[in-house]
Amino acid sequence: MKPKTIQQFADAIAREITWRKRELSNFNVFVKKTVEPRYLKDALYRSGIPLLYAHWEGFVKQSCTLYLYYVCMQRIKNKNLSINLQALLFYENLKRQENAKRPSLYQDAIEFLRVKGDYDSKIPYKNIVDTKSNLNSEVFREIAWLTQMDYSVFETSEQFIDKILLAKRNNIAHGEECPVDKATYMQAHSKVIELMENVRTQLENNVQNKVYAVLF
Repeated sequence: MKPKTIQQFADAIAREITWRKRELSNFNVFVKKTVEPRYLKDALYRSGIPLLYAHWEGFVKQSCTLYLYYVCMQRIKNKNLSINLQALLFYENLKRQENAKRPSLYQDAIEFLRVKGDYDSKIPYKNIVDTKSNLNSEVFREIAWLTQMDYSVFETSEQFIDKILLAKRNNIAHGEECPVDKATYMQAHSKVIELMENVRTQLENNVQNKVYAVLF
């Protein structure tokens, strides 16, 4: 779904998180029911980490893209956009002229600042949310800034994101020996669900409170 209303956005992000939580819950049930041999349990704990990471990265990318699409559909005037989104538009204008060697090629970017304030905005949303296939806390901080989430909510989770979720996922995905015990897996499962719920709540609140617009 491409949401244009508040309710459509809530429904879209609910669907996005629900199927992910269901799959993770089903995997968790399977892990808990599996008994001996021990090596099978250890393999399941290991395989659970890449699955958890995949849903974390996927949810961030998809939910934040839904948010940008929703804002795009509101057609807020450029001058009334939040500074985050004005910065995105200006950046995209400049990026198109990355290799420009003539001043005249920067005209579109300058016109955005000086002339196009009363134009309806056209927020880009395709391929804007870039997790770099390596969603560490630094990359996530930038995404949170762009979508106007309060990153302080996630600061206490930086060590988990970088040292447990991402680092272990990379080690496992690259075929390295990286033991994962039951406690580590269970902690990661609970934490990923918590992080996804926090992202969902913040984006829903941003839509409800129209933080993407500064009306004069």
